[in-house]
Amino acid sequence: MKNDPTRILDELREMGLVSGRPIHTFALPEEIPWVSEIVTALGGKVEGNWVTTMFAPRQINISVKLQVTSAFFRAVAKIGFHYALKVFPDLRGNEPDFDPIKDFIWSGGKFEDFIRQREAPVVGNFRLGLRPINWAHILLVERDYKELTAYAQFFVGPQSMPVTYEIALGRNPSRIAAPPESKAHIFLYPDSAAPAGTPGVISDLSPSRASIAAF
Repeated sequence: MKNDPTRILDELREMGLVSGRPIHTFALPEEIPWVSEIVTALGGKVEGNWVTTMFAPRQINISVKLQVTSAFFRAVAKIGFHYALKVFPDLRGNEPDFDPIKDFIWSGGKFEDFIRQREAPVVGNFRLGLRPINWAHILLVERDYKELTAYAQFFVGPQSMPVTYEIALGRNPSRIAAPPESKAHIFLYPDSAAPAGTPGVISDLSPSRASIAAF
């Protein structure tokens, strides 16, 4: 092609593009002279200066809209349900009261029947503008005579305050009228300067009743 532009014409004829003409050309700087000759030989025009594709690095603002599926909310429900079974060992998980939430976790369905999104954070201090130093997840579960409700807030950070998920786990299987209870934990990621493989930290928030926001 470099020494015989007619080779391109042969290719165009084979593709049924006999009247095709070049309209956009790419070439390395050292190839521009002979590529320009080929463009002209094929009936094209080289107008103006060639434009470089080398651009200086810069930042641009990008807006991204993501739509999650039911599988995401099923995972949120599963986390809240298993957390409740962990912190309330008297619950077995096979009580009939939990059949609806387990069916949603296994098979899906209308997530609106089980999960609500709240703008208010779980920890009351966060509402005052305080933030954790490192990334963290926060789980809270409350139970009274009627029902169990879990709350989950993921990836809370120094500059991040995501929504809180309120998870309706079901009726309280116990028929004993006991005072309301709540359990809460914060799961802290290790410091970014920590060596690779450093485990995170789990802290019990339950004793700090003043720090837990009441929904």
